[in-house]
Amino acid sequence: MLVPAEAGSVIVLTFAHQITDGTGGVRVVADLVAALDCDEEGGEPTPEGDVPPSQETLLRALDTATPAMGPPRDELMDAPGELTSFSGRVPHVSALALQRGLTARLVHRCRTEGVSVHAALCAAACTVFHRVGRTRVRVLSPIDLRRAAGLPDAVANRFAGARTTSEASQAGDFWELARHHHRALEHQRAPQVLKTGSEALAQQPPATPEEAEAMMTVVTAADVQITNLGVVEMPAHGRTRLTALWGPAQTTQLRGEHVLGVATVGGRLRMTELTHDPVAVLLPDMATVLAQRCGEPCSPSS
Repeated sequence: MLVPAEAGSVIVLTFAHQITDGTGGVRVVADLVAALDCDEEGGEPTPEGDVPPSQETLLRALDTATPAMGPPRDELMDAPGELTSFSGRVPHVSALALQRGLTARLVHRCRTEGVSVHAALCAAACTVFHRVGRTRVRVLSPIDLRRAAGLPDAVANRFAGARTTSEASQAGDFWELARHHHRALEHQRAPQVLKTGSEALAQQPPATPEEAEAMMTVVTAADVQITNLGVVEMPAHGRTRLTALWGPAQTTQLRGEHVLGVATVGGRLRMTELTHDPVAVLLPDMATVLAQRCGEPCSPSS
């Protein structure tokens, strides 16, 4: 969908998730920018190749060691979500962009603290939910298998899900909470763990739509999903360039869902949330928490 404007245009791209994930969608955006520039200059865009192999096939070919034992299974962590009946209601959309200065301070402080920016976002979201009364918060983080397992880039699904959790008692020390999420995610994104998880699913695939639906309510259940595309590099093509990127945005049809898409373009981190049960303070309070914690002196252990 094209929304023209005086100084530029907004393009809304919608994908079926069977076709690609958020990172694959960014590749489509890059191809679109290049194609628009080719159209202006009379050139021809580069044609795509064959349909890429599935991520299960690619993971199966990985040469990995036996995965190290992780933490014991947590029944509360794996409790399934509850599907809501499709109603056609338009979801509530919230968006917020951090200033360049805060984005730069966040990146620098995360490096100092030995955590990823994504782990800090998980900690910020959990902190806000704890403040509004949640005693336990589950965060679902899609893992990009291109980076985690070295799978080739393509407009395709190349992701796995990782869940981390936070208790209200952990909300007092922000950076320690961020390190808690970081350590848990580091284990779950190890190539051997990802390969083992894929093989386990392949051995017991759902046989009916009902089984598939039940499986999805387990693997996607969370209080908040944070899909972080990281830093998106978009080279300019002639007069055509990308000035901002919002998303990815999606809904899961799980009760109480909060799906947060994150992308950093041009030095600004942008957050886009879709939900049917809005928490008005989520994005602004996340930004406030990050600004406050990045402004504090580093602890002696950092």
